[in-house]
Amino acid sequence: ESSTVSNFAKRHSFSLSTVYRLIADGDLTITKIRGLSRILDEDERMWLESVKAANKKTSKQKFTTLVVLLKLHLA
Repeated sequence: ESSTVSNFAKRHSFSLSTVYRLIADGDLTITKIRGLSRILDEDERMWLESVKAANKKTSKQKFTTLVVLLKLHLA
């Protein structure tokens, strides 16, 4: 299964330019099928997993920063 770039954008509440930027940056893979750009369901799942992983890493970094700041404040 696959979806168009436009449908992907609508499903994730992105503008088309944002989706094309994700593609240009290599964060999202498109597949050309007879000249049409499609995002395969597997590629969408992989992109979502990478977003989740990045958010977990960011949250952990924020927590670590907060702990360091607290330690400095309490010292």
